Amino acid sequence: MTLAFHGSGATNPTAVTDAQGDYSITGVPQGTYAKLVAQGHGYLARHGVAVGPGTTDADFAPRFNWAGPGTGSWVVKATGKDYSSIGCGPDEAIDGSQATGWSTNAGRRRSTDGSNGFAAKHMVVQLDTAVDVTGLAVDPSSTCGDDPSSSTAGYTIEGSANEDGPWTSLADGTFTGADNGRMNELSASGSDIRFIKFTIISDQVPHFGSTCAGGGGPSGCHFVDLSELQVFGTTP
Repeated sequence: MTLAFHGSGATNPTAVTDAQGDYSITGVPQGTYAKLVAQGHGYLARHGVAVGPGTTDADFAPRFNWAGPGTGSWVVKATGKDYSSIGCGPDEAIDGSQATGWSTNAGRRRSTDGSNGFAAKHMVVQLDTAVDVTGLAVDPSSTCGDDPSSSTAGYTIEGSANEDGPWTSLADGTFTGADNGRMNELSASGSDIRFIKFTIISDQVPHFGSTCAGGGGPSGCHFVDLSELQVFGTTP
């Protein structure tokens, strides 16, 4: 498993654990870091850490993310405009990194003109195996250079044993600006889930209809984004 400091300069200090899970990272300047990340083989954990003089201990209890990189999961379909060619496709929402994400158009069909209202978009993730889902985590943040108004607001997350349903509700709600930039834990329960459908119902543009009526407005009038989705659970 690899550990890395994020936001500590051009080069993030990293280390690989030994067979017992022990690690040591040297040469880290003193300071407070928002993210010390442990990840590998589908497992992921992160938290902030303050590095002072001497030795600083940081322990992790990583969980297995069934939608994470290296697990065999992939996006089998997605609606809206596909920006995969510039690194903003739907697969970026399950790449294990909050620095990248899925961006698509906010308007109808593949239009970036939101003057006719917001049009819901969804992606379907195929897990490598069927899972009894016990929880989810989502970072709804904007990505790909968009401002925070493009972040996901209203959402539904559903699960199914089949690519085309029938679908069972796992979680739903509305994210706000206070949820951006972090993984938000969501309670969820579902048995024998092989496919996860994430639907973005709205973004964080206030009063979308009037704000975007003239065809201009903030980036959320044109694009809607999702930074990261994680799926936790056990095999049946």
